[in-house]
Amino acid sequence: MANFNFGIDCPNEESAEKLREFIESLDFFQDELDADEERVSLISKQGLLEELKKYASENSMELSIEVWPEGMEWDDAEDSGDIELFNFN
Repeated sequence: MANFNFGIDCPNEESAEKLREFIESLDFFQDELDADEERVSLISKQGLLEELKKYASENSMELSIEVWPEGMEWDDAEDSGDIELFNFN
């Protein structure tokens, strides 16, 4: 299974830190996990989306998620149409 870059926008900085801690606790491949202000970023497997969907629902939190192939810069992925957008709440 391929790896992907994830950019996850949260409602606020506190929510982003809690989401980072949740992701860190998962038994899932993750690399470069970071929370910066309202955004959490990492590299992981596509299956992480299902965990994020459950987390958003259980915590009544809105998450806006960008997913693009690992090894591709965000700007290049946007230009080529390789970014997928998801909104969970």
